[in-house]
Amino acid sequence: MEIQQYYYFIIPLIILQSIAGVGILVVGTPILLLLNFNIIEIMSFLLPISIFTSVVNIFFIKLSNKNKFKFYLDNNIKKYFFFFCLPGIFLGIKLIKNFQDYLSFELLVSSIIIISLLIKYKYEHLVKKISAFYIKMILLIIGIIHGVSNSGGTLLSLFLVSNSEYKKNQLRYQISFYYFFLALFQYLIFSYTFSYFIDFSQLTLIVFFVFIGSLIGNLLNQTINEIFFKRSIEFIAFLSSVFLLIKNFN
Repeated sequence: MEIQQYYYFIIPLIILQSIAGVGILVVGTPILLLLNFNIIEIMSFLLPISIFTSVVNIFFIKLSNKNKFKFYLDNNIKKYFFFFCLPGIFLGIKLIKNFQDYLSFELLVSSIIIISLLIKYKYEHLVKKISAFYIKMILLIIGIIHGVSNSGGTLLSLFLVSNSEYKKNQLRYQISFYYFFLALFQYLIFSYTFSYFIDFSQLTLIVFFVFIGSLIGNLLNQTINEIFFKRSIEFIAFLSSVFLLIKNFN
């Protein structure tokens, strides 16, 4: 069965990503794994959709900025992200190419997500105090995991939420900004490594779905409060890990 036949289930994931900043990769990947598509097919299908969704979501977030406050990105985290997280993606994709038949990436990633959630709940107050060295290592690991499994955005979102006291739309902007570059850099390396490129015959359909889903998601976002927003990211992370565990033991 062609993976393109699953376009119909993409709109709910686009809506989810428009609200929480993540969703297409972290939920879509394990669902498609359960449907017996391989990780290479899944990446070639979902990454362009995720990239377009992040771009459109940033546009809608800025458009709805009625108070005209300036969206802020921590300079240190931004610098560490580009110098450590993005190169980590290259290492992750190399792991897929060389070891995809030998390692259980689903079990590895789901375990890391669950451990991250436990650490967040037990030691969240310490996350805001970690040193620059540990921030660099966390972002490097996130990059590697994202390159391997499409699930690094989950950990990135948890890290940003735990490390920030910003309001909902500020966090949505930060997550969408970093998630865009995470998916874009991954797609560029992935396309070069596996010679997979976007199917331009599907581009109009992708843009249409992304615009409709993002519009609905941003309208729904206006009814969601700060606590629900942060809890939704944690729920997405947990759901992703459950799907990956099911796939591993299936």
